[in-house]
Amino acid sequence: METREWKTRTAVELDRDECIKIKNVRCYAETGKAILVKINGEKHWMPLSQIHEDSEVFSIGDTGSLIVSTWILEQKGIEL
Repeated sequence: METREWKTRTAVELDRDECIKIKNVRCYAETGKAILVKINGEKHWMPLSQIHEDSEVFSIGDTGSLIVSTWILEQKGIEL
């Protein structure tokens, strides 16, 4: 069986003009590829590839502003 290594990404270079800043977000869980956050009372998995490097939320226990791509919000049907 082939073993595959995954690269952990904590931030990416997303165009800030294509991102939205969401305040008062908390991270409840994390994997090597995504974090589980609560937005508007609902929990959502956010891929690390869609989180801007200026975000304050990256790992379990982090609370603050989450900066994510507008694309991922549309894909998940999250309305702010």
